[in-house]
Amino acid sequence: MEVGIIGFERSGKTTLFNALTGAKALTGGYTAQGAEPNIAVVKVPDERLDKLAELFKSPKIVHATIKYIDVAGIPAKENQAGTALDESLLRAVTNADAMMAVIRGFDLGGIAPKTESDIETIQAELVLTDLVRVETRLERIEKSVSKIQGDQKKLLEKEQAVLKKCKAALENEKPVRSIEFDGDELKILRAFQLMTLKPLLIVINLGEKETGQSGEWEQKIQAKGLPTQTAVVACCAKNEMEIASIDDPADRQMFLDSFGIEQPAAARVIQVSYEVLGLMSFFTAGPPEAHAWTIHRGDSALDAAGAIHSDLARGFIRAEVISCDDLLRCGSMAAAKKEGVVKLEGKTYVMQDGDVIEVRFSV
Repeated sequence: MEVGIIGFERSGKTTLFNALTGAKALTGGYTAQGAEPNIAVVKVPDERLDKLAELFKSPKIVHATIKYIDVAGIPAKENQAGTALDESLLRAVTNADAMMAVIRGFDLGGIAPKTESDIETIQAELVLTDLVRVETRLERIEKSVSKIQGDQKKLLEKEQAVLKKCKAALENEKPVRSIEFDGDELKILRAFQLMTLKPLLIVINLGEKETGQSGEWEQKIQAKGLPTQTAVVACCAKNEMEIASIDDPADRQMFLDSFGIEQPAAARVIQVSYEVLGLMSFFTAGPPEAHAWTIHRGDSALDAAGAIHSDLARGFIRAEVISCDDLLRCGSMAAAKKEGVVKLEGKTYVMQDGDVIEVRFSV
């Protein structure tokens, strides 16, 4: 799972990256010319996994992870609608599964933020970037399709049809992910790695004085309506970076209390990143290790078995399934079985977030 972090210069984008990852990347002045992206892999916090490890006395805990890719800031002169994103920036995040747009919500040297305007602008730039790609490819197809025959022509015509669907949406300033595609169409689109096909998380980076207004900002932006697979979180990246740098739990709690913060927003940003990708976790647990596995919402028990190991999917017989909450409440698998909350499920069972599974298989 990869999330590409974009934003205008001086938005606090790299500060947020440091807050999320505990890294110490240079902040301020991170511009596009020749700059390598900052990259880090972080654990997805999940108290359920920690409690399972405690229950089973598992010496090893394996969390789900997210890779964050922080690219150079978009130059201020491009901070206006009607400008496609720089190709070098796009190459750095082309394989990302989702995008995170950091929006300045704090005063900068007496310059007030244009928070709502910046949100509209960055979404417009993503749309324009995709429109340029789609139109370029359509022009090439139109030049080639009349010169070829047979299966190759049919493939090009299918590609042309799906790109025309994309173009129509983009010209109406709608992201590609707002369109319904079938499996074959999605296969065609994967080759283009369109920015607006990826889920988008908008992070409003507030000033220290506005830390307590995060909920109000989130509600305000949500009330305006967000495209499908788009989420918004507000936090103060500067505070979050300081929190991430505090190792002592008591000192960390003191810092949180001083700003009236119940829990670090960084953990929430990570969790929402996970959710906006349409992913969820299921668990395996025992004396060797407690492990969080990642699958898509709606995946089956067979898909879950395959996520653990291909042999489990190939030789799948059935699975013992119990919700994490029920297992923790019962205190052991034996007690859970006596209570009748452990179920035997087949291949088509639809996995639920937080399921604990043991696969029975034969190969």
